[in-house]
Amino acid sequence: MNRKNLFVAATILSNVAYSQVGINTPSPISTFDITAKNTTGASTSVDGLLIPRVDRQRAQSMAAVPISTLVYINSVTTGTQTGTAINMDTVGYYYYNGTAWAKLNAPINNIYNTDGTLTANRTVNQADKTLAFTGTAVNAFSVDGNTVSVDAANNRVGIGTLTPQKTLHVNGSAQVTNELNVGGNATTAGSAGTTGQILSSNGANAAPSWVDKVTASTGVGVTKQHLTPANPNSILNSASGDYSFRYSSTSTNGYWQIRLNTPSATVFSIFDVEFESRLGSVSNDYNNTVYQRRLVTTISPNVWTSLNPNNAAGAANEYNVYHIYNLSTGVIVRFTCALSALPATNQSMILEEF
Repeated sequence: MNRKNLFVAATILSNVAYSQVGINTPSPISTFDITAKNTTGASTSVDGLLIPRVDRQRAQSMAAVPISTLVYINSVTTGTQTGTAINMDTVGYYYYNGTAWAKLNAPINNIYNTDGTLTANRTVNQADKTLAFTGTAVNAFSVDGNTVSVDAANNRVGIGTLTPQKTLHVNGSAQVTNELNVGGNATTAGSAGTTGQILSSNGANAAPSWVDKVTASTGVGVTKQHLTPANPNSILNSASGDYSFRYSSTSTNGYWQIRLNTPSATVFSIFDVEFESRLGSVSNDYNNTVYQRRLVTTISPNVWTSLNPNNAAGAANEYNVYHIYNLSTGVIVRFTCALSALPATNQSMILEEF
């Protein structure tokens, strides 16, 4: 027994002379060198270093702890997470940093698991790399509340709203400092129109289109007929050639009609003011009646269509003024027409296009 102790003591003293101590090695290469007894193989014996194991209360109670002291906290049910134990919220290795016990492997805080605050301006240099976000929530990505909100659930972007209703929903004012393109698709640019054109709605689920602005002081032209015998073959065409008008009969049982000479069916808003005069019981005494009607209707091309909503027949000494609005192009046509009871029924028409 004494021989063994003497041998161990001699070994330690010889190593101390060189300021190096080795465990399981005759040639330590550092101040304290521990070599596993079994560095390879399938041995079931334990090789390793056991660090002192204490609970949180014990570590918290230590005084004058040297910096770099290492312990393993095996329980945090004792003591409190205050003072030198401020970081002890779970079991694991801790070292003393001079102020408190710190985790040996502190968790990495980043935007994926922890909120944070920028301490200075930051720049992301993407070079040729891309940056993409994916999500399924309504407000999947936002900037400062509703300043910008991305609705990943419905593929929409809101500006000034957290619930955008269309692909781009701007809840506020917008400023356009360059051209505005309308139409097109995901791979084709839309049209910027031409100088002087305005946007005209084409109804729900359809892109608006650029149309020429028609001003009150500028008309396409005026055409007329005066006291021509009533005849459906006597046709009055507009200056543009897009519209034709006629009376459908040779007597007072006909109708004022329009024919659309363009290729597509078109929606019109038609206003009719009608005056009728009837001879009274006294010579040259006339009873005057005024009718007003409004009709919104779709007119097919190349078909004669009555301008009167109830297809009422014309009468002698009847005078009509129709205002016909093309809701697609903004063109206005004013059609003034009359039947005169002279020796024969005569028609008079004035056609103005704006």
